[in-house]
Amino acid sequence: MLRSAVMLELPNKAESLPEKAFMQYALERAEELTNSEIGFMHFVNDDEATIELVAWSSSTLKKYCTAAFDCHYPITEAGIWADAAREKRPVVINDYATAPNKHGLPAGHSALIRLLSIPVMESGKVVMMTGVGNKANEYSDYDVETVQLIGNEAWRIVRRNRAELALKQATQVVNASPVICYRARTIDGWPIVFDSDNVRQWGYTPEKILAGQPPVHEIIHPDDLPRLIADAEHNFAAGISNYEQEYRLLTSENRVIWVLGRTAIKYDAEGKPEFFDGVLSDITERRLEQAKLAETLAQQRTLNKRLEDANNQLLQSEKMASIGQLAAGVAHELNNPIGFVHSNLGTLDGYLHDLMAIITAYEKEAEITGKTVEAVHRIMEECDYAF
Repeated sequence: MLRSAVMLELPNKAESLPEKAFMQYALERAEELTNSEIGFMHFVNDDEATIELVAWSSSTLKKYCTAAFDCHYPITEAGIWADAAREKRPVVINDYATAPNKHGLPAGHSALIRLLSIPVMESGKVVMMTGVGNKANEYSDYDVETVQLIGNEAWRIVRRNRAELALKQATQVVNASPVICYRARTIDGWPIVFDSDNVRQWGYTPEKILAGQPPVHEIIHPDDLPRLIADAEHNFAAGISNYEQEYRLLTSENRVIWVLGRTAIKYDAEGKPEFFDGVLSDITERRLEQAKLAETLAQQRTLNKRLEDANNQLLQSEKMASIGQLAAGVAHELNNPIGFVHSNLGTLDGYLHDLMAIITAYEKEAEITGKTVEAVHRIMEECDYAF
């Protein structure tokens, strides 16, 4: 009856006491229920090679044990009480004086008459040892069971409290960050089963998201939803567990934001997709910067094209100017002899008119007199004067 009351009281005590004080409380209840005079608790580290002292009972420290001790030490240096961890079984020694393999006790340690050491097991490993000692009479199976129950319950409560504290701290870290964490089922509609509290930055509350208000397909931008569905189906078929996507979401105020989603697909024992575990990072500012950069780049390309065209036109103008200069030079070189010839044509024309006048007069005189100078006639024929 008393043992049941202690077992019921342990969870309540864990709520009001820090871990070490709670472990000492549980140890002292085991000490009382077994009528022992000393008690101790040790954690066994994950390597199962080192141990950590958690608590001595108050009576042990005040009345029986003044030995100095380290909180952490190798299990190989521990006495026969640690056989509970080494052999993974309860150790009951009702006559310590005649017990084999004992290492002896350090100076100041309480004398041992009887000893009961119980291992607490988890997943096949010893995680804690609870021990009591120096009962007036021999330890019974009931004592073994009592210490085992209290040790197991104390460890269960400590492990739960540690897990809750770790979860609370992790949740605080997540909620203090801009990253949104979620878990969604892989069935139609992708219903959300967990959403971090900082989803409020987008105008939603975790409670309404979990209730499907609004549903996921109304939060994802309609232009991006088909792509997300297609990607998920492809990853299911390929057995892909982790992938990233960039897409748009709609806030409660219908504002469009860009997010980077890092998603891990959790598969069940049969290899079927069961959950999406993901984190969402707001990358709207980055996307806007990328859009501005792309716009600036496009403008730069347009400007470069205009500059290139203007340069080509300038080169063409320079070519035409060079051709013009060349043509002018050639014309100048041609104009000089042509001008010289042209200027002498007038003089030649005068000379020819004079000569022709003389010849004409000569011909008229020949017709009148009927006389032809033979020598002149011969020269005219030789020079083909008529032609």
